[in-house]
Amino acid sequence: MRAACIERIVDVSIKGNEGDEKVFVNIERRVGLADTGDDPQMSSEESGAIASRTSSESCFHAGEGRKSVKEDRSRPSKILRPTRKPDFDVRITPSQSLLFRFSALTFNAHAIHLDPQYCREVEGHKDLLLHGPLSLVFMISVLRSQLRPGEMIKRFDYRNLAPLYANEELKVCVGKKVDKNNKYEVWIEGKEGGYAVKGSAVVGPLIMDNKAEQ
Repeated sequence: MRAACIERIVDVSIKGNEGDEKVFVNIERRVGLADTGDDPQMSSEESGAIASRTSSESCFHAGEGRKSVKEDRSRPSKILRPTRKPDFDVRITPSQSLLFRFSALTFNAHAIHLDPQYCREVEGHKDLLLHGPLSLVFMISVLRSQLRPGEMIKRFDYRNLAPLYANEELKVCVGKKVDKNNKYEVWIEGKEGGYAVKGSAVVGPLIMDNKAEQ
């Protein structure tokens, strides 16, 4: 047996009015134990081999040229403010070097994370754009710091709502759902205090696999 991460596209949907369509892509990642071999077939969920599951939704503009995208990003964006206060929060200012290292770690060479001039002049962003998976790392890390011994994250769903930039402070927030001891709300607030990423998590007992220990 070996540890494995299996990623798949669960759903692709197009929403919005004609000429202003957006493509929503839902991606699921499962982490757990898999049989040895070239084909990473993961053991059944019923056997407890799947340790955790994350689900993310990304949004893309359909059929827009770069000029249209830049014009859209130059307009004032609507700020969606959280409806509750966090039980715990951590403030982080991601640096340009952090984005470079994360790009190298994930083999992501897109200039939007590496070249400030490209971000401003081509994509219409004011600075380097934070990776979506890096925001997930922030949220999971902060949530894990608040779990009790013997607990682990079983499922994590999140959605990116607004861009996050290098050299701007962000706030990672965690709040336990009322009357649901195993469920948490986790979100990231951007510079203006609105939702940038919104997520939810389910926690459960840590899985110890006897086969993996032998």
